[in-house]
Amino acid sequence: MLPFRTIVTFVVTLATLLYAIPSNSKDVIEDSVDIVQVGRKIFASRDGIQTAPFELRSKEEVLWLDSDGYIGALLTNERFIAISLSSPGWLETPLRSEEAYYGSPILSPTLALLVTKERVIGFDAISPRFIEQSLRLDEEFVAAEANDYVAAVISSRRALGLASGGSGFSEIRFRTSEIFQSISTKSQVITVRTSSRILTFSASSPSWSEVRL
Repeated sequence: MLPFRTIVTFVVTLATLLYAIPSNSKDVIEDSVDIVQVGRKIFASRDGIQTAPFELRSKEEVLWLDSDGYIGALLTNERFIAISLSSPGWLETPLRSEEAYYGSPILSPTLALLVTKERVIGFDAISPRFIEQSLRLDEEFVAAEANDYVAAVISSRRALGLASGGSGFSEIRFRTSEIFQSISTKSQVITVRTSSRILTFSASSPSWSEVRL
C-alpha cells in the first residue's frame, strides 16, 4: 500500500495538471435576467425574483427589448434602459433630441451596446453602469460586435473595445490609408484585421495589442 504522503502528492500533481490544460469549451452563461412588456409597464425577473416594474412615459414607445445572461435592456424613443443581476434596479441614459442610431442595440450576456451618430453607449452588467464614448462628426460607423465578456465598435478612424467589469472604452486609432477588413469575436477576445495589422482586445487585459503584417 502506498504511503499517505505519496498519495497526497499524486493527487495534488494530477489536479495541477488538469487545471493547466486549457479548455476549448465556450463559457456557458445561464439566463438569469428576463424582461417583458405588459401594456405600458416593463417587468423584470432576476434569478426568479420579480423586480418592481416601471411605467413608460406618456409619449414613450418601446422600439427594442431583449435579455440575455446577466442583463436585460430596452430602447425607447426617449431613453436606453437596462437592468442586470447586480444592479440596484433599472438604470437609464436619456437619448438626445433627434439623436439617430444605427440599427438595434447589440446584446451579450454581460454587455449592451448602442451606436448613434454622436456616441457609443455601453451598459456593463458587472459594474453595473452606462459608459459613453463620443464620436467625431467626420467619424463614420463601420461595424459592431459583442460576445460574452467583450464588445467592439469599428469606425472609419478607430476601434473601440469594451470589457465587462472594465473602466471604459479602450481605443486604437487607424493609421493613414489603413483599411478595416474584418472583425471576429470569441467569449473573451475580439480580433480586428486591417490592411496592415491584426488588432486584439481581451477581457483579461482590456487594451489593444497589435501585430504588423
